[in-house]
Amino acid sequence: MREDFNSLNEEEQSRINVRSLLLLVRVYWHLFAISIAFTLFGAYMVNRYKTPKYLMKSQVLLSNEKEGREGMEIIGGQSMGGAFNPWDPTFVNDKIQIIKSFRFLEPVIDQLGFVNSYYVQGDVKISEQYSVPFDLKFDTKNDKALQYQYTFNFRENEVLVIGEKESRNIFEFSLKPGQVYQHKYFSMGISLTEEYASSGGSWKELVGTRFIFKKSSLKSVVSRYKSRLKVESVKDTKAIELSIEEENQEKGIALLDSVANAFVRKGLEDKNQSFEKSIAFINSELERVTTFLNDLEEKFQTFKQDKRAISLTDQTTALIHESAEVEAERYQQLLALKSIESLNQYLKTHDDLSTLAPATFGISEPLLVPHINNVAARYQEWKGISNSFQPSSPQYQKALKALNIAKASLEENARNVQNQMNTVLGEYDKRIREYDLRLENVPLIERNHAGIKRQTEIQEKIYVLLLEKKFEYEIAKSGNRSDYSILNKAYVAKQTSPQKGRNYTLAILLGLIIPAIYLFLKIYFDNKVRSREQIENGSDVPFLAAIPHHSGEEQLVFQTNSKSITAESYRNLRTSMSYMLASDDKPKTILVTSTISGEGKTFCTLNIGHVLSLSGKKVVVLGLDLRKPKLHLEFNLKNNVGLSNYLVGKLSLDEIIFKTPLDNVDIIPSGPIPPNPSELILSNRMIELHEQLKNQYDYILLDTAPLGLVTDAVDLMRISDLCVYIMREGYTQVNAIGFLNEFYVKKDIKNLGVVLNDSKFSGIKYGYGYGGGYGYGYGYGYGYGYGYGYGYGYGYGYGSGYGYGGAKQGYGYYVDNEETSRPFLMKVFDLLKKLYKRS
Repeated sequence: MREDFNSLNEEEQSRINVRSLLLLVRVYWHLFAISIAFTLFGAYMVNRYKTPKYLMKSQVLLSNEKEGREGMEIIGGQSMGGAFNPWDPTFVNDKIQIIKSFRFLEPVIDQLGFVNSYYVQGDVKISEQYSVPFDLKFDTKNDKALQYQYTFNFRENEVLVIGEKESRNIFEFSLKPGQVYQHKYFSMGISLTEEYASSGGSWKELVGTRFIFKKSSLKSVVSRYKSRLKVESVKDTKAIELSIEEENQEKGIALLDSVANAFVRKGLEDKNQSFEKSIAFINSELERVTTFLNDLEEKFQTFKQDKRAISLTDQTTALIHESAEVEAERYQQLLALKSIESLNQYLKTHDDLSTLAPATFGISEPLLVPHINNVAARYQEWKGISNSFQPSSPQYQKALKALNIAKASLEENARNVQNQMNTVLGEYDKRIREYDLRLENVPLIERNHAGIKRQTEIQEKIYVLLLEKKFEYEIAKSGNRSDYSILNKAYVAKQTSPQKGRNYTLAILLGLIIPAIYLFLKIYFDNKVRSREQIENGSDVPFLAAIPHHSGEEQLVFQTNSKSITAESYRNLRTSMSYMLASDDKPKTILVTSTISGEGKTFCTLNIGHVLSLSGKKVVVLGLDLRKPKLHLEFNLKNNVGLSNYLVGKLSLDEIIFKTPLDNVDIIPSGPIPPNPSELILSNRMIELHEQLKNQYDYILLDTAPLGLVTDAVDLMRISDLCVYIMREGYTQVNAIGFLNEFYVKKDIKNLGVVLNDSKFSGIKYGYGYGGGYGYGYGYGYGYGYGYGYGYGYGYGYGSGYGYGGAKQGYGYYVDNEETSRPFLMKVFDLLKKLYKRS
């Protein structure tokens, strides 16, 4: 049963907290409205005047499987791309790093002229321009020229150039079209562009415009764009995406298109590199053979003139032809053997096998081509795994082993092919020796003639062979295509800044957060008592009543308006005190105290006495605050006669009791301030006085000194039937609740109750809400305020109502005839509202 009660209590507490939060927002709605209005205006200004940025994109396809193979097939080789797998992350990452490399981007950016930046000065902001109507010739003589910003003010037939540095004018000069200005750091000339002039533009149209020019070093510009350019692989495709965020759309699109085109050209250049090496080797051989042929021709001409040998026999001629054929075949075999030797040397001296391909070495041997491609593939696999796994991992070791096996297999097959070629070369050498022996049997003159003729014919065949090879490679090169192609040219994907919708959303959130933080800090760091709930949560002392704020000059609230909320609150306090006092007809002593001065202790004492007298009871009020007396002021009495005179034995009781305008209410003022007030209050005369007053009055009210300053009230609690402890909303500090609780718990003073005085019911403004009661109420609303009843619950006036209280009694509040103080921002809002209605 207790668990069910706790569960219901927690549910009720949660419901109250939510309601308190909603009430807090409702009370401070104007703060949220003003804050949101300001943040929305700020978002509008950002969206209106911030220079927009755009995201540009372009896509490049990394593998054209059907293109670029024609050239390789002509020479019987394999495509270089066949050694690479475009699905391999390592292959893609290598291409990404190439594009983002400084070496690749530098010539692209230099060609685009990005070192020169042009801006147009507008009314509010400065906008960058990529294309300008004038052609500026700017040559730097010293790097200091890059430190300046140059402003061009176009005038009739000239332009005023101002050089600025750190917002200070350093120099200025006039520059006419076609003129070259010489400065110690630079030279400058300006003229209209051909495109602008051909479209009908003239110098007069530029008069009044203002351009800003800034030249940067190529290195700094490349570094800036290198960090901003994004190159990413497109998932599950053979493409990469280039993107950049740029204020100037034209500039961003030009960059992406230039980078993509340069990358495609590089792919073709890389593929043609092997052909160019082979063609270069063939050209060098052709040059050598041509020189040799020229020498042989001169030698043969000289021989014929000297020996007068005109012709050779048919047998010798046939022998020369056969020998030349064998020499040409032997040379072709030597070329193939040299290619394999180059391959072996490459495998021994290079760890990076990313460019390994049959065409790289001009190898078309059917036995070696698959092994070369296999080594290239195993290398790519190993490199990809090495980026993700440690060398000691099984995956790494497995890939490395596969690569080593492929290399060993290639080397072994290369050796076998070399051995076969060497055997063939041996056969060629043997046949050549046989031809040489047969030529030795020819007469000497004819033999010398045949030797020259034979060498000439051999070189001619080699020359033809080289020409055929060169022709094949050139055809292959011309039929070659890049493995890369532009999939999508650069385009504007979206505007990234300012994001209008996002900025307005953030503005609304910020407009809600700022006042929320303000309210949180206001509540968190507030150390004043703000509500009944604070008192009840911090102390077990019974709560008697909350006395609303009284703005009138009269201290006695029943004399001004007996049906006001303040008067009703004292009636409610009278009822609460009756529950704590004994129900017999004996006289009752009620002590009224507080923590410090200024909490309304005397005000409450007088009105408690007044409300008790309204029920026909005789009441006497004693001014026991002998150090700072105030009780006499309300009735315009002098304080030269009073309690202190009686306690020192100078006056009798009848001489210190004064009648008041209130029926059944008498007072005993404090009298002259004595030097020893505590001793007088503890004297036997005080006990005698109390006994005498009990014989004459139904209620004795003791207006004592503050409990937090002196101990007078503690001593008087022994003779009191009820102690009323006054706290003032927004004035009493929160630690006073702990001070009060200490008296109630540790000092075991149980005849104690709390009254919250001067309550403006601002607990809502500090997050403290209350449950609603029931009953009736009085009052009416005022202006745009709220009307509340007060009594056992709440009533409604002209407006909305809130209830305060628990199950026993409720507390209501309404705005009385007198206008209460309103927050400054609320007054501003009311003024704006009135002005709006008038308009």
